[in-house]
Amino acid sequence: MTVELFEVLNQHAAMLIASLTIAITVNICFVTSQWRKASQADSALVLEAAILSKAGPITESERALLAKSIAPPGLLEQFAAVPEQGKFILLGIVGVSAFASMVVLIGAINHKGIIVGHVAELKHVDKRVTASHSTVRMGTDEPSEADGLKPRPTSAIAAAQPSVQPMELDLWKPTSMVTPVQPADQLSELDVLAPGAAAEFLLERIRPSNGDWERWEQPRDTAGVAALAAELGGWSLGLEQAAAYMVARRMTPADYLKRWKDQQLAVQEWHRHRDTEYPYSLAVTLQTTLDHFGPREIELVNVLAWFAPEPVPTNVLTASSLSELRLSAGVNAEAENGVACWTDDEVRDALTKLAEFSIIGQDPQAGSITLHRVVQKILRDRQAEPQRWLTAALGLLDQARPAGDADDARTWPVWEPLRPHVAFATAEADRLEIAVPTSCLMGDLATLLGAKGLHKEAKRLQRRALAIDELHYGPESTEVATRLNALARTLRATNQLAEAELLIRRALAIWDQSSAADHPDVADALNNLAHLLQATNRLAEAEPLARRALAIDEQFYGAEHPKVARDLNTLALLLHGTNRLAEAETLMRRALAIDEQFYGAEHPTVAIRLNDLALLLLDTNCMAEAGPLMRRALSIDEQAFDANHPRIALRLYNLSMLLRATGRRAEAEPLMRRSLAIRKQAFGTDHPEAGAALNNVALLLQATGFTRSQ
Repeated sequence: MTVELFEVLNQHAAMLIASLTIAITVNICFVTSQWRKASQADSALVLEAAILSKAGPITESERALLAKSIAPPGLLEQFAAVPEQGKFILLGIVGVSAFASMVVLIGAINHKGIIVGHVAELKHVDKRVTASHSTVRMGTDEPSEADGLKPRPTSAIAAAQPSVQPMELDLWKPTSMVTPVQPADQLSELDVLAPGAAAEFLLERIRPSNGDWERWEQPRDTAGVAALAAELGGWSLGLEQAAAYMVARRMTPADYLKRWKDQQLAVQEWHRHRDTEYPYSLAVTLQTTLDHFGPREIELVNVLAWFAPEPVPTNVLTASSLSELRLSAGVNAEAENGVACWTDDEVRDALTKLAEFSIIGQDPQAGSITLHRVVQKILRDRQAEPQRWLTAALGLLDQARPAGDADDARTWPVWEPLRPHVAFATAEADRLEIAVPTSCLMGDLATLLGAKGLHKEAKRLQRRALAIDELHYGPESTEVATRLNALARTLRATNQLAEAELLIRRALAIWDQSSAADHPDVADALNNLAHLLQATNRLAEAEPLARRALAIDEQFYGAEHPKVARDLNTLALLLHGTNRLAEAETLMRRALAIDEQFYGAEHPTVAIRLNDLALLLLDTNCMAEAGPLMRRALSIDEQAFDANHPRIALRLYNLSMLLRATGRRAEAEPLMRRSLAIRKQAFGTDHPEAGAALNNVALLLQATGFTRSQ
């Protein structure tokens, strides 16, 4: 043994000397630094406090003294500062450490094969936790954006930097019991269980509650469960799906493991270890389950893979919508597997089977289903024709859109659950260069966001939709003109008036060239431009545009349509601005009557009419009628919008001005302050509306005895 030891030492003398040197240096540094810290901490702190707390600037000499007191001296200086008794102790520690380092090095030399093997194993399991720890979080960082929406994937439609969407693995609750699924914002972690905990998890899930399994044999299946849990890597999502499969098929763990291994070859055909963000075992587990499904279940999951990992309303998956897609979007399984169009019972049965195998979660009370985000990612990766299935998903969302404009508050209860899915699917469609119906869905989503005061998000989507349509239809198409006008409306709301005017005039030129000068879309653009010209004090130029828009809409819709009411109100505002108050009041009352009849008395559009009429009455000194109209408008908007919506700020501001005009300054001040806070949050301090509100707050306070600086 002694001879062998000396041979090893002789062969690796240089390495041993280096290790001993490192060990001695490390120990001297550590022990002496700790010794010094204990002896000099108090004096350093006193010196630092004295210098930093003195009056006046710190001089160069004081700065050097402070740095010296804080910075550690060199290694030899530290060792020399240790007392004699401490040096003996230190040398003893160094000797023991050096001997231990030598033993470790010899062991590493003689067993380097084992160490290399362990490194390879660690690379193989990658992010799997050890038995002493029960959970681990996986995920990749994603760059955030100031406006809150996720970055859009790159596309040839319009150049953009590619973005990587994070894969977040999380614990999937058993769905065979049909329990309500977790909200999507909680689906951010996936448990990776230690071997013992994973086996216990499987045993608990698959143990028959009434003991009626003829094939259940506790001793044999306990060993099978352990082998299966090890093969699945402890990922709770895979464990849950495997357990659901075994329960549904009345299968033992050993039988399932054999079937699981049989699917590995199929997974290897599409799985790419370096490109995927999920464990290989999860892909094989899902493939095992999918292999058992029929064509209906496969069609459903392939389409749902392109929805967001949020609750999907089940009314999106109707028999009629699915059947229509089979004919229109290329998802025609009849030619492939002989399946005819869907029936309501078949949709329900397919969803029930997916839930039974823990592929989806069901929430009957909410009327929604949820796919795990990792399941969706695996499903998308294994698709040979992703454009086909994404187009089908877009078609379902397009059919599920509510009738009417997205800025109509009556459509919002339907729009809200669709909103994350439209955002996700259109972003993916942009990446895969699917133009139709991507731009329309983007445009409608932007309209919804703009109506809710989320102008930055709305502008980005509108610019993307415009780029898509310019490439798909051509820059002079009427589709592009519609996108230009929609973007201009949002730019006008955010006070980007110069760009907005250019876009509107470009849109009108396109319509003029296309012989569509009397189309309602032209009236919409004329109305938009009239508002912009009024905002820039070009009332004489704006009035003929407003009258032309009114004539087009009356001819197209008839005299009692809300589009006509909009045009009447726009013209009335221009008349109000030129002091033709009697004519303006007549038009405003007519517009209010039309909208109350069409929308109902509590609609936000009615609040607009009430507000404008109240302001006109304020200028005609009809305070008694103006006040109730303003309060009614505020009440309607508070019911329809978030408390910090810009419309709430406008209503508060107008009401405060009325109170100020009637001498009730104490009531006006809190309303004006709240209005100012909302506007600053929505538009920033540089927006004219925020500046005007701030100025009026100052005037109000000055009138009540405060100085302007206060």
